[in-house]
Amino acid sequence: MDDQAKEQALGSGKAKISKLAIVSLILGLISLCVLFIKIPYTWCGTCHVSIYMERVLPLRFVAVLAIISGLIVLLKYIHKQLNNTLFALCGIVCALLSFLGPRDISTPASVLCRLNLSGMSKAMILYAGDFNDMLPIPEKWCDLLVEYADCKPKQFLCGGSDNKVGESSYAFNVNLKGKNVYELDSNVVLIFETNEVGWNLCGGKELISCANHNGEICNVILADSRTKRIRCKDINSLNWGVEGEE
Repeated sequence: MDDQAKEQALGSGKAKISKLAIVSLILGLISLCVLFIKIPYTWCGTCHVSIYMERVLPLRFVAVLAIISGLIVLLKYIHKQLNNTLFALCGIVCALLSFLGPRDISTPASVLCRLNLSGMSKAMILYAGDFNDMLPIPEKWCDLLVEYADCKPKQFLCGGSDNKVGESSYAFNVNLKGKNVYELDSNVVLIFETNEVGWNLCGGKELISCANHNGEICNVILADSRTKRIRCKDINSLNWGVEGEE
């Protein structure tokens, strides 16, 4: 009689829900947070890896735990108790859905921005090659690249900005005025994004902005012609070519 009573209790809809089934559901729901994480594209991959390790990997681990605990519940209750089975299935489904994220926020606008900067870095090399390896005058750099390096005015526009042709979404690092491009540290910022409006924009780190990319990321050209995309929180680590700074 005792065994029959236990079987009837297991089959009853009023039976208690397994703690492991509840854990599976909660972990599955937590793992869905990964769908709200955005990973900005970066050519060097540093930004992607950093965000993945800090935010995504822990949630992946949570999702795996949700699946494992859910499977244990299913093996134990699938033919015996509906409530536990439903909780476990929901946890597993949520965990599996979490693997659809995170999403890349690289948009057509940011792709255009990268292409513009790539072309601009080549134009800088062409200009320097014709002028004894010297960089353009900061106060005239846009005009000089258009005149001597075959840059088009549209190349100075980031797709994420509201600037119009005749304005520039980028600024020249004024600290490099009168410098030989091949004598610079390879990591010095040469051109950077800004939300200032104008043409032939130049200045220092006070002008750099992530506004063109939802406040998440910013594009720069380094002295060795590399185009780099960085997170806003890493802007202070950039090298601006000022004596006493690295």
